[in-house]
Amino acid sequence: DIGDKVQSLYIDTELSTKKVQYRMLSAISGVNEYFIRTKKWKRNEEMVKALRESWPKVNLYTNLISHLYVANTPMEDIISIIRRWVRKNNNDSKKIVFYDYLKLGDEFHKVGNNMRPDLVLGRKVDMLKKIAEELNIVICSAAQNNRSGEVGRSGRAGDRRDDGAVIGQTDQIAQFASNIYL
Repeated sequence: DIGDKVQSLYIDTELSTKKVQYRMLSAISGVNEYFIRTKKWKRNEEMVKALRESWPKVNLYTNLISHLYVANTPMEDIISIIRRWVRKNNNDSKKIVFYDYLKLGDEFHKVGNNMRPDLVLGRKVDMLKKIAEELNIVICSAAQNNRSGEVGRSGRAGDRRDDGAVIGQTDQIAQFASNIYL
């Protein structure tokens, strides 16, 4: 059983555990997530059957992977969460942490912070690298590359422009993606 050999923690910055379960159940059963969320699946015998058959598979996945929703949580707290999870699960199993996803966050927008966006992102990656080394675990993450994603003051998509922050961040992500492995 792979669950005995590898323990996984998924740190999610966007979706609650319940929403992830709904999406997983929808993907496995083929029942639209809307019907699951609103409980309208109970009115359709085919949906009832599909969901009841799919639920054991969802339970298998949710028992193999620890999921934690951490919207707007500072990186220092994420590091603490990882450290506590590893110590709580202190056994001979290998451990892997998935962090979804690297972004600038509130610390970049604080008054008085004059760090370039690429340095803020680089600091986060460095923190993840150090905790991975300290605890001898694997950490995987993603980052969003938004070049040509900013809209000028008019709000029209045709007025898209790349400013220094967007260019710096996306260049840094490209550099990390091609040269840094956690």
